[in-house]
Amino acid sequence: MKKQKLIIILGIVFLMSIGVFFSISAPACVNCQQKQSILDGWDLIADGIDVPDNPEVAEWVWEKKVGDSQYDKIRVRRMKLKSLERGREAIFVLSGQSGSAEVMLHGRDLAGNKFLIMNEETVFTYKFIYAGYDVYSLDYRSWFVPKTETDLAFMKEWGMEAFISDLHESVQLIKCVSGFKRVYLHGVHFAGELAMCYTTQHPDDVKGIILHDGGSGGKLRPGSETNTHDLAYELEQMDITGNYAYIYDIAFEPYYSLFYYAYQFPEAPSPVPGFDNVSDYCMFMLYSVGHTAFHAPYGSDAKNTLGIMLTLSPFFPYRLLIEHNHFTDWIDTTQMIDYDELFDEIDVPLIAFISNNPLVDCPYRVPYYIHGTKNPDSQGHILDGWGHIDMFIGKQSSEFIDEPLLEWVEDHRMLVGSGIMKTDSDWVFGDSIIFINSTHIDFQIVETEIRISFEITWTIVIEGFEVYEGDSNVGRIHIFIRKDYAIATGRNIFFYGYRT
Repeated sequence: MKKQKLIIILGIVFLMSIGVFFSISAPACVNCQQKQSILDGWDLIADGIDVPDNPEVAEWVWEKKVGDSQYDKIRVRRMKLKSLERGREAIFVLSGQSGSAEVMLHGRDLAGNKFLIMNEETVFTYKFIYAGYDVYSLDYRSWFVPKTETDLAFMKEWGMEAFISDLHESVQLIKCVSGFKRVYLHGVHFAGELAMCYTTQHPDDVKGIILHDGGSGGKLRPGSETNTHDLAYELEQMDITGNYAYIYDIAFEPYYSLFYYAYQFPEAPSPVPGFDNVSDYCMFMLYSVGHTAFHAPYGSDAKNTLGIMLTLSPFFPYRLLIEHNHFTDWIDTTQMIDYDELFDEIDVPLIAFISNNPLVDCPYRVPYYIHGTKNPDSQGHILDGWGHIDMFIGKQSSEFIDEPLLEWVEDHRMLVGSGIMKTDSDWVFGDSIIFINSTHIDFQIVETEIRISFEITWTIVIEGFEVYEGDSNVGRIHIFIRKDYAIATGRNIFFYGYRT
């Protein structure tokens, strides 16, 4: 019986593989003219170069001017295994507001000084790369501003709209280069909110959202709105005071020299009594603000933690913080796009890893998870006691974050195309999406509220073919995927399209 079933499946898949190629043409990433239009303005400044300490990996770097000042530019960095023509998915890793692609992929500061060892064993970005994914990251505008800069008025308009625009330019490049129609947005800290806000404005670009200690899974503080924050007044005060940037003390004296000394000479005496050495003193300072629970089994080691702190950029646009305070304080504000009121319309899978540390006081992090999006496939993982840095380089971060995250991405599929479904009264036809995870298949006609969930009963993967069977109260569905193309059939359902 199993053999007959397998023969039937393979026969259907074979017919599907022929029929799909002749009956539909999934839109390519872009045609030649569109590709050139997207690439215009981007300068390719590194083309498949070697990556230090990772001979199997190649890197590409593009830079684009996005404004008038010398710092109005962004860089997109791409890394993938040299042996792969195409990665398994496109994953766009967005750093926290004080980081960059340079930090996430190289462990370097703006001057090029390397403080972190970057490989598959030490950092999650390389776990993605060595697992066969096409990994991208972004150097924000703010990354290029050196701490010697004293006139920061050029940051005046660097708010959420500008950052979403930069992200949109970057995602179009990524789609063009990778060949994927959608990307995973992996938001660290502040970038969790950025990823959520971006998805409300450009939903067709996004395949899934990963919040890496960067948000709750929905609104940050639902129920705490007062509708009192005055955006116009705060922006006016920013101009009057000339306070255009939030300044990270760690990038300036005396903290930078102290941390740099501890990084170089960790066993040197502490400048304050009561600590084993200078490294222990600096780690206690970071512990006291919730960055690391370094004495815990899941805490981070001193060398890497201090290294991360030494890579941080000195400035973060104050307008971003003002706007965050505004739209999180208001319900239906009219002074700007009320991004978090749109979070419940986000219809892609989401996973959140959240640190719960009572010492943390940060506008972009909360110690709880809520299912605050439309898509039913949302999950949160709370790590009690963990500090923020522990979530990335902690001694147990691979076990509790990296491995579950890789498994989550591997389990997900998203199919986009046209479908037809029979309801109680009539047949409904239109643009359709199928979401697949490890346990369920969701079939949706986009322009309607019709959504059917099927429990997966079995799955077969054979040399480029994927077959799924699901069962629900309306019957069974069978899904066949060959490379980028897909077809689904059921008693009252038919779908043809492509894998994003």
